[in-house]
Amino acid sequence: MSGAVDNAVLQTIRTRRVIRALTPAPITREDVATVLDGARYAPHAGNRRLHRYVAVTRPSLLRALRMVSPEMLPRPTAAIVVCVDWAKVKATASH
Repeated sequence: MSGAVDNAVLQTIRTRRVIRALTPAPITREDVATVLDGARYAPHAGNRRLHRYVAVTRPSLLRALRMVSPEMLPRPTAAIVVCVDWAKVKATASH
């Protein structure tokens, strides 16, 4: 790809937003487990498993997440937080 196309593609990826209609109904633990199970089996870079997934359903923690993520949807009943183990990333990058 040319530099201009690369930049356009990256800009689109970085600014893309998906908006979904949410209901105030709580999500079941089984549904959260299903989503997490899907993430566990999703492809990972070199199968290194550098991500950790944290399910958040407690309202106080969801409020805290919204405080540090201003573009987060207004009132989710659950969120999956994707965390990166940066020490593991650095360790695997040096090999």
